[in-house]
Amino acid sequence: LPRFPDRDADSAVDGCVGVVSVKSHLNRETLHEALRNIASIPTKQPLTDRVNPLFELDGYDDWPHKVIYASTGFAMDTCVQAINEFYTANPEIPVGKRPNLIHVAARYWVLRALFDHTESDGTIEAGTYVARQDDVDEFALLHTILGLQKIAMDANQMIFSYTSLLARATGVT
Repeated sequence: LPRFPDRDADSAVDGCVGVVSVKSHLNRETLHEALRNIASIPTKQPLTDRVNPLFELDGYDDWPHKVIYASTGFAMDTCVQAINEFYTANPEIPVGKRPNLIHVAARYWVLRALFDHTESDGTIEAGTYVARQDDVDEFALLHTILGLQKIAMDANQMIFSYTSLLARATGVT
């Protein structure tokens, strides 16, 4: 995941469809580091006059698609507990600056629910994390591709301007 030194500056994050924080081993320390890095993604520019008026854009607050991936990691229940501990201690981090998916290869995935819904094992509230151990790699890959695809398709309806970045980099306006 790139580090963003000046979080208040104009940035090219508006055109970013996804970020991935890759860890060789996921434990409490590396997970919390990844959660802090994802929370450091700069705030995007407002959509004012930048979206096709005939297009209804939803989920912009949740852009880019955010994934934490690890080759190995601690137990699934411990991971969910560590996520909940982190956000209980850091409630100021908006839901849109939290990972959409955490994937530990061949072991489990942890998904942040985007909306309230009911499953066979109970009701899941938007913003909470749900963990599973079935179809791990297939689900994680498909979820990531669909998340990136949705943002890429929606971004086609937006006007992006990097003039301020060019001016800052070159001094030419």
